[in-house]
Amino acid sequence: MSTATIPTPLAARFLDVWGDAYLADDLGTRLTCHEVDVLADMLAALGDPGAAATWIGAHAVDDDEGDAHHTLKGSPQ
Repeated sequence: MSTATIPTPLAARFLDVWGDAYLADDLGTRLTCHEVDVLADMLAALGDPGAAATWIGAHAVDDDEGDAHHTLKGSPQ
């Protein structure tokens, strides 16, 4: 695995766009568990664990039984 330095303005733009709760609600159910986990990991690594949790929660509402984020209430584990 390689590591990279992300310029602060780029990280801020990424968080501004992908940290949006409305976007998470619109797209969360369309991502696979793996995709949403990677996105959430990036958001958390860039300093926004709340946005990461928002994406997991938005994704979880449509997870099927046996999927990584499935709960009876449709919220993250």
